[in-house]
Amino acid sequence: MSLIRALAVSAGVVLILFMSTATALAHVDLDHSTPALGSTVDAPLRTVQLVFTEPAAPVETGVELLDGSGSVHVPVRLKSIDGTMWEAEFDSPIDPGTVAVRWTMRAGDAHPRSGTFTFELAPAALDHAASSSPSAPDDSTADAGEALVTFLDAAAPGRGAARLATVGRALAMVGAVLGVGGLAFAALVLRGEPNEVRRAVFWIRRFGVITAVGAGVELLGQTVVDASGNWIAIMDPFAFAGTLATGVGLAIAIRLVGGMALTATSRLTSATASSGPDVVAMLADRVPTSVSGGVATVTKIQAPHAVRLDGSDSVWAFVAATGLVLSFALDGHTATAGHPLVTMVANTAHVVGASIWAGGVVMLALIAAYRHRRGVEPDVPVLAVRFSVVASVAVVAVGAAGLLLTWTILDGVTELWTTGWGRLVSLKLGIVALAGWLGYHNHHTVIPRYLSGEDRPAAYAALKRSVTLEAVILTAVIVVTALLVAASSS
Repeated sequence: MSLIRALAVSAGVVLILFMSTATALAHVDLDHSTPALGSTVDAPLRTVQLVFTEPAAPVETGVELLDGSGSVHVPVRLKSIDGTMWEAEFDSPIDPGTVAVRWTMRAGDAHPRSGTFTFELAPAALDHAASSSPSAPDDSTADAGEALVTFLDAAAPGRGAARLATVGRALAMVGAVLGVGGLAFAALVLRGEPNEVRRAVFWIRRFGVITAVGAGVELLGQTVVDASGNWIAIMDPFAFAGTLATGVGLAIAIRLVGGMALTATSRLTSATASSGPDVVAMLADRVPTSVSGGVATVTKIQAPHAVRLDGSDSVWAFVAATGLVLSFALDGHTATAGHPLVTMVANTAHVVGASIWAGGVVMLALIAAYRHRRGVEPDVPVLAVRFSVVASVAVVAVGAAGLLLTWTILDGVTELWTTGWGRLVSLKLGIVALAGWLGYHNHHTVIPRYLSGEDRPAAYAALKRSVTLEAVILTAVIVVTALLVAASSS
């Protein structure tokens, strides 16, 4: 099977899977309630209505209520017609005072969402006169106040498992992005000795292992979350099957299989650098690098018998990489906002661009360190020039797609600092800007200085430090992105 055909088949399969599940994926938040937040209603109270932004399903009881005396009530009936509006009915008396409601619901993306709100329940009309006379606070009032604070601050079911799933998701994202980007770097940018190609493949395989391990950890955590925090679920095959049947479960499964495939199918074969088309050279005339020499510099061979990764022998590694990229379109806010196809294309472009940029920088740092240990310092900047051509295109894709996705998910610019998700986006943008400045400084100042022959040792040392720092910063960006996947947009 040719590389192009294999990529087309894998992309088509994942696209079909995405389109079949995208309509079921959504993050859920409370839109409004009856009684409303902060309102005052008269006793007796029998029902509470909650209207959510998306169709949702309750986790365990779904709704819990704390009355004015500090007693917790669960509904005897929780019913809904369309999955968006839910009515909780209580049959035991709800004592007047400050009433708190805590809800835990899950939409199609299998990420539970919890929230609370309070309102005042006034005594019944016959009790108004009696309740209007002042009375000294007693121990029961203090106890009710403590119960209210505890109730509002209580952890959502499965919070520990949710944290485990987030750690696994971060590992899987780091492994997938660096593995995909490393594979692209080895195929498009790297021109060197056979040992360097083998070294690159070594790291690609290790990134595949990290991806598979992270996906496995995420699957364990998500399964427990789906079981409302019951850790016994990890012993139940049906619990895993239930998680895998969701959109998030499908994304995790693709990352798990993709990570293992990337580990197992990356080949150690190489081909002569001069054989086959040089994509970087084709782009060099169209992408400014601010480096003298143009195509001649970009196509310069770093070793007498330079080789490159033989992509035709790593077809299934590229198939695995394609699956890993598209798996992120099945998970998180990018799978729940806007038109499914448009969002998927933007998300895919964002992930591909980020992978080429971050994975390429990390691989460049690893190859530079490998050459330094062997005492082969010259021509690392030339390799950086080749990478700058590809990275320039990747950065544009990351910026354009990222802005589109952020505009699609957020309702306004103010949410960048008024919501938890927006603040994480702002943090990510700040870190990316720092990494972008380092890359710009390298490719427009340090590398030209080295190639001009001006104080080469100092220029090379500066490049090595800057690339290493950029690799660390971009890895941090991936971790922040993992947090964004599960964070509420409200």
